[in-house]
Amino acid sequence: MAIDNTVDVKLEKHLFLSQIAEEIGRYGSTDKKCPVCGGEFTLRRKGNSYILRCETDNCMKISSRGI
Repeated sequence: MAIDNTVDVKLEKHLFLSQIAEEIGRYGSTDKKCPVCGGEFTLRRKGNSYILRCETDNCMKISSRGI
């Protein structure tokens, strides 16, 4: 399945993934599934950075790092 990359869709994906990262950070888990493939999300932290990704390769992901 091809992932749409229009500006609105990118913003929507970013907001969705940010919400999941916040839920996992606050509660330790989330019940939300990937809207593209239905997979689980994993959050990996290292220092002051993190990466949130779908368990399916080349699907949805977001990363952030602080100063």
